[in-house]
Amino acid sequence: MIKIDGEKIKKLREEQGLTQLYMAAAVEVTTDTISRWENKRYPTIKQENAAKLAEALGVALEDILLKEDSPSDAVDADTEVQSGTQRPPLRRHRLRQRLLLLGLVILIGVSLIPVWVYYHKSSTPSGLRAVRIMPPRTIPGMPFPVVVEISHNSSTPTSIIIKEFLPEGCKVLQVSPPDGSATGTDELKWISKLQGTQRFSYLASIEGAPSTAITFSGTVSTARSEGSINVAGKKEIALGRHHWADLDADGSISDQEILVVFDYYSDIDDFVINIEFIEKMWLGSHYSWDEENNQITITP
Repeated sequence: MIKIDGEKIKKLREEQGLTQLYMAAAVEVTTDTISRWENKRYPTIKQENAAKLAEALGVALEDILLKEDSPSDAVDADTEVQSGTQRPPLRRHRLRQRLLLLGLVILIGVSLIPVWVYYHKSSTPSGLRAVRIMPPRTIPGMPFPVVVEISHNSSTPTSIIIKEFLPEGCKVLQVSPPDGSATGTDELKWISKLQGTQRFSYLASIEGAPSTAITFSGTVSTARSEGSINVAGKKEIALGRHHWADLDADGSISDQEILVVFDYYSDIDDFVINIEFIEKMWLGSHYSWDEENNQITITP
């Protein structure tokens, strides 16, 4: 268990225009849990949840941990104990050595700043952010959506290349907008002019045994930089016996889960998610997957 800084998490989320609903879907918890974390009602959480929070926010784990003040010593070794007491010559010598060393470190650091700034600007796309949004699980062979959301804070359009590397056994059924990859390749490629935020989506299916975890990866690069960034957000989907819209895998679709479907997947252009069937599962009390016939049965 580790302590998190709720105020910092809330500030980072709001600065990036992310909703508590998005964070809940990314971390696989409820919006109430996100709210409690941000309002410091649950300051201590599991490390794996903190790691998911940091990944969804696009920052390092250390950036959202609570910084506790370290206790200071009552009396420093080089501090005079009583007023008027003369510091021994040896301590004065050590103090001068420390000050000289500190000055040297500062001088070297200042001289290296221009080099670091040049390298950073030339190798890392500044202001570029990419997040993959996809369900935590899916039924083998059943279509599920994947969305890569790209944003850039530039005031002018920026040329970008998105590469989504597909795991073995992944079959792409539809892509939006159409990509430039040849049919049957193990990656998707888009090239586009980006200003603000844009979504790149695809419908996929994976055959395999339940309990298998499948890993996705991708990169985004721009013409203004030699480097690229990795797509953050969800990286893994588990094959199981529950529909992809069933975020908590309890065999039913809750109000929050149907809202996540509508918020992130219902407006994908060029292909259609079977929203009507998900609504039927939401209206029903329970659903189950018939593995032998590969179909879902809904209980009213």
